[in-house]
Amino acid sequence: MNSRKPSGSRRQRSCSDDNKEITAMYWYDHDVNGWGYALMTIGMLGFWTVVITGVVLMVRQFGRIDGSLTASRTPE
Repeated sequence: MNSRKPSGSRRQRSCSDDNKEITAMYWYDHDVNGWGYALMTIGMLGFWTVVITGVVLMVRQFGRIDGSLTASRTPE
């Protein structure tokens, strides 16, 4: 009368269920080639150049006492 399976029963699986092959499209492994290293190096150099330049410009801008562009007085 009860069509439900007992809670302790397990489904029988055939060996063919575990051996399915999955094809991954556009999967190029985990290796980084020479172009990858070159682009990574150029990108990091560019990033740190922008960061250091930004910090230097901010220190120069906010480090001024009177905010003028010239440090010396003009003769009158």
